[in-house]
Amino acid sequence: MINFSIGSLLSRDKDNKMISFESLVPQSGKNICQDDNCKCNVDFHILTNEDSFLEVPKYHRNLVDLHINYDDYVLIYVSIGGNNVRGCQVKIDKIIQEEDKVIIKIKRLLPSASNFSLEVVNVPYDLVKIKRNKLIKKGLLDFQFVDQCDKLLYSETLKID
Repeated sequence: MINFSIGSLLSRDKDNKMISFESLVPQSGKNICQDDNCKCNVDFHILTNEDSFLEVPKYHRNLVDLHINYDDYVLIYVSIGGNNVRGCQVKIDKIIQEEDKVIIKIKRLLPSASNFSLEVVNVPYDLVKIKRNKLIKKGLLDFQFVDQCDKLLYSETLKID
């Protein structure tokens, strides 16, 4: 059996389809956390209907005014929490589909040393929507979340019609 790393999957352009998405959370420019051993607790959710939005923590449900038609869109939510995160953010950087795999590449962002940052504990998150018709294939899709170092963080298989 031959295994490919996530990095090699991302580098094969002919088989990949970049999926466009729209961020529902404003982002500011920060430095990327390049630490391979980053201990951030990252939470992932793929939202395919109104009930699945209940999986998102309450404090984030109230921050976004959503009038989403789930027949047309899929939402992808990531957050960092549980670590007394100070000034950090998380961002969905790329979404790529290869056959029945959807690879969501995330970046953990740290405040710049030159930027003033209050020592406030926050729960950073990103929320994006993608059009269902942008997905190459319907049916069972394996959503794989990887970090900026191409390390697999989470995987979930969902049925998308």
